[in-house]
Amino acid sequence: VEATAEGLRVTITGADPYITGPRFTPPVSGPVIVKLRIRSEAGGAGQLFYDTDGPREAQSIRFGIAGGSWQEVWLPLPALPSPVRFRLDPPGQSGACWIESWEVLPSLSADWPQWEPIAPLDPVLTDTIGTDSLQFRHAQDRLASELWIDGQRFATSGVVPQIGIEVDAHTVWLPLKAQSVETRPRELTAVAQAALPGGGQLTLTQRVTTTPHKTLAIEARLATTQPLRIVYAPLWLAFPGHREFGTQKGQALLPGVEYLEDEPSSSDADVDAARALRRVPAAYKVTFPLMVLQHEDRWLGVIWKPQPEVAALFDTPDRIFGSQAHVLGLIAPGVADGRREDGHELPRVASPLSPESPLILKAELIGGRGRSIVPAVQQFHSLQGLPPLPAKPTSTEMAQLLAAGWLGEPLQDGPRFRHAVAGDMFRAQPAADAIWMMQQLSAVLKRSDPSVATIAELDTASDAALAAIDPNLIHRAAVGHIRTPASSLLLGDTQSGLQQARRGAEGQLGRLDAEGRVSYVRKPDRPDFARTHWSPEANGFVALVVAQALEDAAFSGDSQLIERSLTALRQLDRYRDTVPRGAQTWEIPLHTPDILASGHLVSAYMLGYELTREPQFLKAAQYWAWTGVPFIYLQPQFPGPIGNYATIPVLGATHWDSVLWIGLPVQWCGLVYADALDRLARYDDQGPWRQLADGIALSGLQQTYPLDHPHAGLLPDSFQVLAQQRNPADINPGTLQIPAMRTWLGWESYDVRHVIENRWTVHAPGRILIHEALPTRAVIDIQGWSSKPYSVVIHGVRPRPTIEARDAKGVLLKLEEETYLPETGTVIVRPSGHCRLTIDNAGK
Repeated sequence: VEATAEGLRVTITGADPYITGPRFTPPVSGPVIVKLRIRSEAGGAGQLFYDTDGPREAQSIRFGIAGGSWQEVWLPLPALPSPVRFRLDPPGQSGACWIESWEVLPSLSADWPQWEPIAPLDPVLTDTIGTDSLQFRHAQDRLASELWIDGQRFATSGVVPQIGIEVDAHTVWLPLKAQSVETRPRELTAVAQAALPGGGQLTLTQRVTTTPHKTLAIEARLATTQPLRIVYAPLWLAFPGHREFGTQKGQALLPGVEYLEDEPSSSDADVDAARALRRVPAAYKVTFPLMVLQHEDRWLGVIWKPQPEVAALFDTPDRIFGSQAHVLGLIAPGVADGRREDGHELPRVASPLSPESPLILKAELIGGRGRSIVPAVQQFHSLQGLPPLPAKPTSTEMAQLLAAGWLGEPLQDGPRFRHAVAGDMFRAQPAADAIWMMQQLSAVLKRSDPSVATIAELDTASDAALAAIDPNLIHRAAVGHIRTPASSLLLGDTQSGLQQARRGAEGQLGRLDAEGRVSYVRKPDRPDFARTHWSPEANGFVALVVAQALEDAAFSGDSQLIERSLTALRQLDRYRDTVPRGAQTWEIPLHTPDILASGHLVSAYMLGYELTREPQFLKAAQYWAWTGVPFIYLQPQFPGPIGNYATIPVLGATHWDSVLWIGLPVQWCGLVYADALDRLARYDDQGPWRQLADGIALSGLQQTYPLDHPHAGLLPDSFQVLAQQRNPADINPGTLQIPAMRTWLGWESYDVRHVIENRWTVHAPGRILIHEALPTRAVIDIQGWSSKPYSVVIHGVRPRPTIEARDAKGVLLKLEEETYLPETGTVIVRPSGHCRLTIDNAGK
């Protein structure tokens, strides 16, 4: 630690660095703000402890900064103990960190005023603009309006006209008085003013215009004639339900933060009460700027242009203004600089407003018909589009990175592999998926750069692991999160794999009751994760069971198991138009909204659609795919190269009181969802599914530890977006590799296709293309990636057919073997590489 011209320089020499200061009497009584001006070469997560007799986690606050540049960090703290001692854990585990200044400031004293009731509008004294479905009616005599959707009043807006400013460290509330309302074709402008203490004016101008895409554009401008400090300014407020449905709702959404049914926001159902408040969340937690509230068959949404000076206010029901409705708002000051305590509607430090720099908000109102918030997410996508994809490395670079993960000593223990590296938490185990995935990476490198030494290492490791694995474990032994029958097609006795799949389907179906339900049962040594949910079941909890039953049943070829699995799938319709929940009950409450639940539901319905082509299955898969979109960063509000397409796992915390996952991506959950999107994209090319899946895979590669790290090729369990820092446990490459192969090379690790014309079902470790289909004949292209013989399984072929195989050039191939199982009409053939199979049982 040394004094320099830039400030206090701290040279970091290892993990968990820290510096401490002397004990002293706090200069400020009551809550305080610690303001640091800091620069870190490496960037990362920092932590400030404030204590008397030793550091405690409960007396600390964490923060994150990007590496390289000076940044101001505002840390809101409670009243400090006396005497107090600070300990700072600087960001990073190497390099240097500079602290230019360190201030302890009094926290702003602010309380809400007594709000007046929201008065109804006089229909005679209103001006109206709008579109066919969305109308805006504004009072001529005050700052108040109504929003109507398809001829029905849905919300009151623009009311609660008071502004809070700081005067002598206290909040003074100023009434806003309407000055004018001017209506032109497709445009309405309302102006209100407040008199400032000591002279001068504060002016709020709200302009609403119709747009060509049938929405309402909002521009709010807050200007002052003299410098002041803002505590609260209502740039735009909407109160859905006011004078109509009150505090009831169907669903509500603030992407990345809240995804609700008819239940309160900022609740402790998913996170302990101390951290449950999410009325004005930190900007980095919002995955894209949209707020929605839906009731019965209508919904209202607000899209805004993110900027540091503006914060989103989301409270349903409204517990601030006494509206007896809900509130969706855009207010000042903002949340980006940390002056506001995360979740709180009033800041700890006021923000300056000068005559030279008025505050300007730009937003857009959307609304329409729908039984969920999904139509609002769809309209946001149609208006805003998707962000550019992260940069794509070469296939050689991708393969080398993933290979490093499989071959690295942290993951591999002889012929066995760990699911993840986290001390002694995960033991090495047989892993069939690791074997064929190493073979797959070897195949990539042999095509792209056959000279690299990694090829021989992959081949040696995969051969040793295959020789050591019990053949009876090949179908199920896996360490990746995406499970498929690929191992049975690539590595072992495929007939044995079919039998194992049959037993697997029977086991999953045995978990379902007569109504297709699976109830959560508390384990003796675990918390009761169902205690905050209104039911012992959840859609994500049962969807995994149904999806696994369908996949195993389809692979086994057992028609009775397939029908039973399809019956269970149809029973999932009881969750229609609900929120995805409850897929991670090993540590997360059953109630918690969950992207993994979206992924399991999409997978289940897409398997059902593949087997039957029933349109309702495709429609259900599309719905559940849209429910996963709010968990994806599409407009991240933080600096750093890693952000777009990172995925939030759940909107809650481990065990309610441990790690809070809001704002903390866990990419493996998103990758499971992306794998399901790839299935959907084949049948729905109008949706954003392919780009979303590609973006999630590319973000996964960005988050993977680079080649110069000891855990190269492993995927971190989570990623801190502000600090741009990876967090253990570090997961094997398998969950990333399956989507990555599609994104980079168009390779399918496993595929299933149902031939409608003859009711044959084809399974292969490669992309399947139906070239020709007749009642007794089919021509099928298998885009296999393996140069070694692999199995193709065709179910439902009766009687035994003749089969011809040709390579990509049309040359007749000799199949390694051919097996026919008459009880299921199953043909098993073993080609290699790309081939075209002609299957014909005409006249037999």
